Amino acid sequence: MKKVLLLLVCFVVLLGVLSGCNEEQAEELLQASEIDGLFELVERKVVWFEWLKTYNPNKPLAVFFHGEGEESFSLSLDRTAYTQEVLTSSCGWRGNGLISNQQKTKYDLTSYWTDIAGYNVLIFHWEKFAEEESYTAILSKLLSTYRLRYRENGDYHSFGSVPLVKVFAALYLSEMNKAEVSSQEIRFVGNGTGAVLCEALATYISKLDGTNSYLPYRITLCDAPLSADALPFQTEIISLQEPSVLDFLTACNDVLAPKGVALEVVESQEIGTDVSYAYTYSNDRTQALESFKSNVAYLALSERYSVDESFSVCKTKKRIAMDWYMYSVLGSDDETVGNPTDESSVSYNRGNWGSNFRRPVLNDRVFSEGTNYIYTDYAVSAWTPTAYIRAFRGVSFYQKKAESVIGTDKNGRKQYLYSDYVLEKFSSENRQVSDRRDCTIFCGYVYYDRNQDGLMNEGIVSFRQGSKIVITLTYETTVGTRIVLSEKKVSSAQDGFFMIRFVDGEGDIRITSSEGYAEIQGFNVATREYSLYLRYEYEKGYTNYDAEAYSSYSYERAWGNGFSKNVVSFTLKQDSVHATYVYNCLITDME
Repeated sequence: MKKVLLLLVCFVVLLGVLSGCNEEQAEELLQASEIDGLFELVERKVVWFEWLKTYNPNKPLAVFFHGEGEESFSLSLDRTAYTQEVLTSSCGWRGNGLISNQQKTKYDLTSYWTDIAGYNVLIFHWEKFAEEESYTAILSKLLSTYRLRYRENGDYHSFGSVPLVKVFAALYLSEMNKAEVSSQEIRFVGNGTGAVLCEALATYISKLDGTNSYLPYRITLCDAPLSADALPFQTEIISLQEPSVLDFLTACNDVLAPKGVALEVVESQEIGTDVSYAYTYSNDRTQALESFKSNVAYLALSERYSVDESFSVCKTKKRIAMDWYMYSVLGSDDETVGNPTDESSVSYNRGNWGSNFRRPVLNDRVFSEGTNYIYTDYAVSAWTPTAYIRAFRGVSFYQKKAESVIGTDKNGRKQYLYSDYVLEKFSSENRQVSDRRDCTIFCGYVYYDRNQDGLMNEGIVSFRQGSKIVITLTYETTVGTRIVLSEKKVSSAQDGFFMIRFVDGEGDIRITSSEGYAEIQGFNVATREYSLYLRYEYEKGYTNYDAEAYSSYSYERAWGNGFSKNVVSFTLKQDSVHATYVYNCLITDME
């Protein structure tokens, strides 16, 4: 009898636990209309969304979230800091200086995003809620119910009874529905405490039924307060008891990354001072930072120009990393990047340019000089296609410059001695080197192409989990015999992404795989070329998009179908290794 009672008690407890889990997963969206006084604040522009142009459903969307210190956020650079002396004639789009005409000054980055990069741009204004004495005070009301207030005309006013992230999420989803936002790519770009806001907001809406179509493909955190110090309150959205900001963002990353969100971080480091100007980190954050970086592409932006006193206002606003990132949507403004031989090279199918004649921002560009594969060595920037940012998950980029050749690697490629490279002037100059330079990557999304146009433009919900890609690696003998070294299957991960990583080494080829990932070890091309074949294994009722792969600039191909008749073939040799190749597999209904 006691055993029966014990089992009954355990069963009841288990039901309670499961019920609690279901309630958390099935949390209902807080509607903007249910929040007393919210629309009045919107009308008075205490908190509101600003469209920089009329929404175009055929273009992707970038949403900017400012941080603390902003009286009125815009995409204009601060003229008192970003002067003509800093923005030299060698900087700017295609090396001709920042664009200027009668309507748009060279300090306004709006036209770069709307006219050149081709984005809808939406700015979330919450300046009056972000006015506090410390960043922890701002985060307390974003992530908990402590001190829910805004400041207007010098006085604080209480507002709401739930964390502001939930209030702002209701406002965001209301705005998306009102504008009838399509399923093109959505990006969130957050600055300072706004970086924490945009990631918390994305995490919250990812847990709500029916809202995933408004999840961002990509989140960029610029100068977020990546502190390992414990926050003096319990966070909601993800419930953590006195976590650090790094703990909270790491937990958000763990939720968002499997859903298909590509995450990148730009953290400015002012060279010439002991710490980054943006936030003072009072304890050792090494271990916490490494855990946080495991799900993001990370860039340490080393610069010296902000040491100048004229940048004091930008420092107060934490604007250095965000301004650099916004400007980098143009690509590199260094005329030597990409090695173009003449103007006609931009039309070359394997050329080194992006759309609209934009120069690439490259990873370790010395390895690519003089080859046709420069376009595959992208680094972290707003210009970089999102598929590459996803491929760089767990990779960190640092500013380095090659000084001299010190030998060759296992593939027979030159190795270099590097020195630290520091931006002396505001520009998107690219001298990034990643901490992963010993491998070659083939990757892409398996994506359900509902409208059958050959492009990934139907929302994050169209990523396909569990589709099989067959990997075949062969080589040809001196007598012309084709030898199959290995054949393995890799399935697309929960976010539809698959990655095949060729790691430099010696000895026999060894291949292992797990969900979404395969690794081939013992790989080198010093004495032998290899042929790689990727084959999409048809699923019942589905076929690959078309007989031919999408053909255009590599920048644009990152959004298209890379498989031809369900197959990709590639020759691995000395001038094509140590790069990242994106081949998306777009599937559609069988006719």
